Amino acid sequence: MRSILACLVVLGCAGASSTKVGRGLYSIECRRSVGNCYEEAATVCPDGFDVENASDQSGAYAHTNTFNGTTTTTVTPVVRASMLVRCRGLAETDD
Repeated sequence: MRSILACLVVLGCAGASSTKVGRGLYSIECRRSVGNCYEEAATVCPDGFDVENASDQSGAYAHTNTFNGTTTTTVTPVVRASMLVRCRGLAETDD
């Protein structure tokens, strides 16, 4: 049961979130994959975007569970990344 809960917690943190920080400028945070940042950038900038700045950190989350005398360990890769993107096209004129 704990491992199922841990999976749900990890999956619940999947994806990315964005915050508008200026005219056509978005700060994007992603939690599972750098690809999630690019997907979010494509969502908020449908006419394309330029990456102004990016950083990432990677590691792993390990969870050990013992049930009926059997111990299992699950290791999940974790990525914390952020991007600053500038939207192209019409999004540049948004306020």
